[in-house]
Amino acid sequence: MKKIPVGIIGVSGYTGLELIKVILNHHVFEISYIANSEGGQNICELHQCLRGVFEMDIQKADAKQAAEKCELIFLALPHKSSMAFTQQVLKNNTKNLKIIDLSADYRLSKKNYEDNYAPHT
Repeated sequence: MKKIPVGIIGVSGYTGLELIKVILNHHVFEISYIANSEGGQNICELHQCLRGVFEMDIQKADAKQAAEKCELIFLALPHKSSMAFTQQVLKNNTKNLKIIDLSADYRLSKKNYEDNYAPHT
């Protein structure tokens, strides 16, 4: 069975770490891209619990690169950041790329989002 290449944007935080753990145990997905706002280190340096389990260099988040390397992208970003990154990914989406946002940006209705966070772009 062909595995689906997955990217995770926002691997620095708790949600990104837990998502890595879930995907590592998933029989259909394989992690092909991980990123945060800075990049430049191995995931094991950031999350030592992954040492010997999963090692990959963290990239500086780049929408074009993520769209090229992945068929599915998870966004584990703070609110408002996901809106901006999603727009960049969609501009570079030349295939049927899927995006799953774990923040409130696309998880809530526009009204609920704007009532609790900020204007939605």
